[in-house]
Amino acid sequence: MIYSKKIMIGMGISIIFLVFFLFRAGIPRTIDALLEVNYFSLIPALICYIIALALRTVRGKVVLQPIGRFHFSHLWKGVIIGYSANNLLPIRLGDLVRSRYLGHTSGFSKTSIFATIVIERVFDGLGLLFLLGLFSFFLPTSGLLRALGQEARVDPLLLTVVLTVPFLAAITFFSIATAFPEVPKRILGTVLQVFPTSMKTKLTQFTILFLEGLSSLRDFRKTVSIFLLTLLVWISESGVFLCIAYGFQLDSFFPGWFLLFGALVLTTAVANLATSIPSAGGGIGPFEFFAQSSLIFFGVDVSLASAYILVVHALLLFPVTILGFIYIWNGLSLFREILWLGSSQEIPRQ
Repeated sequence: MIYSKKIMIGMGISIIFLVFFLFRAGIPRTIDALLEVNYFSLIPALICYIIALALRTVRGKVVLQPIGRFHFSHLWKGVIIGYSANNLLPIRLGDLVRSRYLGHTSGFSKTSIFATIVIERVFDGLGLLFLLGLFSFFLPTSGLLRALGQEARVDPLLLTVVLTVPFLAAITFFSIATAFPEVPKRILGTVLQVFPTSMKTKLTQFTILFLEGLSSLRDFRKTVSIFLLTLLVWISESGVFLCIAYGFQLDSFFPGWFLLFGALVLTTAVANLATSIPSAGGGIGPFEFFAQSSLIFFGVDVSLASAYILVVHALLLFPVTILGFIYIWNGLSLFREILWLGSSQEIPRQ
């Protein structure tokens, strides 16, 4: 029941943002722009996206090192299956699917693996915020968040809080939990006094296994490596935006390639941070709306920006989803993965 409510809320939010996106786009002119694009630009864009997925796999291997050894092929399939499920399921339930798959293939704790995926998500947010701040030095972005807030009919301060505070709060919690692992255990022990013994045991076990998944952050060099790999992931994904931008001739709106790339890095950051807003699978709705708003802020024609972002998001969604289905067909069923959402069973360690 709880998940069904979240699903309905996510789909409702996606529909609202899509309505805003389409209302502003001008459908006839957007279709014209889609017909005029050079679709050969999708080839280098797809290569950039494959590189980004490979870098995510390498990052996953680094984060998982304290738990055990994982084959690159299993981690690659886990990333693809997880993203495929994320594109189909709301509120990033694909991350749970990924932890289930890796737990099944490795024999390690699904809870600890899930904790490492949470680490990746937090670093994704921090990496995007870092790039947003870095390229703000080279582009006139002082009014970007204010413009985005006005377009979304949301107070700019509230929008800033929604897009940044969850990641900053999470990294603060991780820092405390890794530096002083006994602190969350003591707090949990106090809170659990009011719970029945059976539930207390399960929650305590979950906490211990989850904290074990955070152990990679105790190594400073490893933490820096995770952050640098995260930046490379997002630069590679920005390459997807850049390649397709040339197919739409967006370079004509900017005086040089560096300013074009900077604007697209910022668009990548804003669009992906927006997917932290509860929505349907793949962040459909918030992704399109906020990417469209960012490009309009930089002076790109609204219909051209709309057609462009539809093609970008399609490339980010369809290839990985199709490949994920192929892997699922040859391995675990997606239905079995989703069933784990209501299960607390752990696979014994090997």
